[in-house]
Amino acid sequence: MPVTHRSPGPSAPAGDPHPASNASLRRAAGLLVALSALAACVTPAPDDRQERALYLDVSRIVETRETVEWFVDKHEVEQVAPGAMRSSCRVDPALQLRVMAWTEQRIEDLGGPARLQFKHDGKAMSELREVVTLERTLQTLKYAYEHDGDCPFWIEYDAFFTGVHNDEGHFVLLLESGGSGAVLVQKDKISLGGGGSGRALAAWGASEYLTVGIGAEVGGTGTISEEKGGTQDVAATVAVGVPLLLRFIYHERLYDLDLAAVNLGTYTSIEFNPGFRVAVGTGLATVRTGWFMPVGVVQLAYEFHPAGNQLPTTHFFRIGSRFGLDVRF
Repeated sequence: MPVTHRSPGPSAPAGDPHPASNASLRRAAGLLVALSALAACVTPAPDDRQERALYLDVSRIVETRETVEWFVDKHEVEQVAPGAMRSSCRVDPALQLRVMAWTEQRIEDLGGPARLQFKHDGKAMSELREVVTLERTLQTLKYAYEHDGDCPFWIEYDAFFTGVHNDEGHFVLLLESGGSGAVLVQKDKISLGGGGSGRALAAWGASEYLTVGIGAEVGGTGTISEEKGGTQDVAATVAVGVPLLLRFIYHERLYDLDLAAVNLGTYTSIEFNPGFRVAVGTGLATVRTGWFMPVGVVQLAYEFHPAGNQLPTTHFFRIGSRFGLDVRF
């Protein structure tokens, strides 16, 4: 059956795809973008910006599906095709062909088809995971290419396509909430407890691998400890903070570095007890549905408050999780 493609939309003018008004912002983010290059070096991807955006979008869709289950290729490709075509419908078929050719070459560089390596070379599936994912990505790219004519008529080709399932070049609103277990250390007193928090951050997609955000948060922690007389002491604290987030995204995985200025008080009075928090986290970034991309993170955090306002030197050690939405504008 012949493959039907849409006619190209109006071509964009040559030059920098980003408006001049964004130039100073992008220069200011240069150092952060350089950090994201570490992620770019981890996994091979096409050099051309638009080709890389399409490849990373489709491979993320495939890898996200694999975390649940991928069994029969034909069925699974049809299941993920709508998500993949949200990206492929925005680029012309010639670019899609180049991405397929790059993916085929990558498979050859890794020894060829996984089926042959499994049957003839005796390789275990654990050794062939990357090849298998590449083959599934290639099948999905081919399906999208062959069904380009099914794309919605109002979607035009974007000569400056930067991807659907990442934040690059966009402002995003991160809305997150979570809970954690906590160990509170004050002098020789150790308390156990837990709490929760919510936050909103305004963020910018500095590259396909890096999102930077700053915002506000509020949370509370309840702790319980045993006193010398055998009684139990129950205490509650409330904290407000200003978090700075560096989020590195590698396919469907994300890695957070979270720094925050935090003020600690009680539910009856907010004293000036400033401190800081540093946290690291890892989790999953699923594919974007409409404007939203769900995010889940497991996090380890350390928080410190020096003595002041009748509060002794305080250390918090936390482990918990955060869930939220990445809303792109």
